[in-house]
Amino acid sequence: MSLFQHLSLMTLLICMITTHSHAQISSRLTCDPTFDPLATQGYLEKPFAGHIVFSDISDAPTQIAFLNGRERIEQSELRSGMLMGYYASLSPDGRYMFNFPSSEQNTLTILDITTGETATIPLHEDEVTALTELNSYPPANNPFFIHQRLEWVSSTEFVIRRLDLEVNQPIFLFKQSFNVISAPLSVIRGNRVDFVLDQPHLDGSSDMYNFYSPTMKYLVQMGLMEQVDPLVRLARVVDTQTQEVIITLPPTGESDFFATYLWSKNENSLFVTKNTFDSVIEITSAVLYQIDFTVSPPQLTTQMWDDIERLFGGDVDLITGDFMPTLSTNGDKIAFKVRKAGEYRTYYLISYDLDTREITAVCDSQFSSSSFIQTFWSPDEQYVGYYDNTRHVLVVMDTHEAAIYSLPLSENDQQFLGWIP
Repeated sequence: MSLFQHLSLMTLLICMITTHSHAQISSRLTCDPTFDPLATQGYLEKPFAGHIVFSDISDAPTQIAFLNGRERIEQSELRSGMLMGYYASLSPDGRYMFNFPSSEQNTLTILDITTGETATIPLHEDEVTALTELNSYPPANNPFFIHQRLEWVSSTEFVIRRLDLEVNQPIFLFKQSFNVISAPLSVIRGNRVDFVLDQPHLDGSSDMYNFYSPTMKYLVQMGLMEQVDPLVRLARVVDTQTQEVIITLPPTGESDFFATYLWSKNENSLFVTKNTFDSVIEITSAVLYQIDFTVSPPQLTTQMWDDIERLFGGDVDLITGDFMPTLSTNGDKIAFKVRKAGEYRTYYLISYDLDTREITAVCDSQFSSSSFIQTFWSPDEQYVGYYDNTRHVLVVMDTHEAAIYSLPLSENDQQFLGWIP
């Protein structure tokens, strides 16, 4: 065989392998240009498993609604006097609801939805601060951020924790566990773990924000660098055992990075957004990448975004603002919103399988001001959706059927609580 024939054969094999690998990715992109989230349907084509739970948001909640696609169940036999804060948390089985305190309160209130009973437990000052502070970053009213500070371990156990602080001094962190007792309804304290961790100083930064991974294996630092403009954010990751900086993503002025709070299963990767400024049209666009910790040293990987842009046949922008990417219950999938570069009126809701790289993309909005506020997955990971409290609409996408629905809400459905089995 001649050298030319050998090279030609090798090229053919490489092309076949590449084509085969791309073909293994099951991708669906659909768009009904007439779909209007504000024109809600009466119900889904079939009821889904479990229920989406909403509550009123008043000083004395009188209603909790359970929606499963075809029917609506309302429960209003709740005792008065349960003051609502700015956020509530629902246990995984849907039995208990916790009300976060306001900054003037030092108690956490629990409601047993099945009986209407309520109970309270006093909180320590640092616990109240962790749940209510106004200067946290992202803002304290971001539901995604709040989830990191109060998290259910099981249907009867939860933790309050503090893993972040915007300072350049040693960080005092804690994790306090609580247990719920059903009869009589009460909450008791479990173990508390306190941490004092130092972190490397970030030279050249006028401001710095630190947060730790859930297992505290990694410290993520974000700083505002003074020597570049207009995009100035630097992100880097520190190994907390060795205090070594293992990856740095510096700004260039035309681009910078923002580290989200999303860690994949076993902390194998951290999701980060890369922002790029176009000086001609003066618009900043964003994409979603990952820092891969399964290799040494960790590397920035663009594989997920490459898959998505291949599906769309061109550049795709991540929708940011009130939007936050959301991991599924088991951490196998991630959901977010995008738009094709240059198209500012059509958004797509994306479901991406992190293991199989399967993509489902369905357009869901013709409104450029659409808000992606509280995002959620169904327990079986078939559905992903969001509650837009700006337009008071609930949008649900069926990832198996690549279909999207907008479900009707009542005037009392003011606070999305979760999706229970």
